[in-house]
Amino acid sequence: MKEQQEEDVNNIISENLLRLRNEKNYSQKQIAKVLSIKQPSYNRMETGETKLDADKLYRLARFYRVSVTRFFKNQPKVPTTRIPSGGKLKGGATAEVLMALLLITLFCIFLMLYIASLQHK
Repeated sequence: MKEQQEEDVNNIISENLLRLRNEKNYSQKQIAKVLSIKQPSYNRMETGETKLDADKLYRLARFYRVSVTRFFKNQPKVPTTRIPSGGKLKGGATAEVLMALLLITLFCIFLMLYIASLQHK
């Protein structure tokens, strides 16, 4: 039971590491540099393969300007696709504009396939 609780806490911490890094738009390499470790080592912390020690936890809390307890809060799972708050993406494009471009592209592909099928009849 104790081992399961430790694993649950480790999973919560690793999910919060990922969530905070994504919220602040940092790369794993940048955060690894803050901790004076290599990126693969940080990756193992973020995936839960390696536990985060108290010193690194404190340094990350200071870096992100959050309470250490923030890493222990059980929050909803990190979404696989993330759109920054405000819907703005790099370059100023909004998610709606990108979705419209995707739909237009798909429409053009289907239209070309339809025309090609008519020519073969």
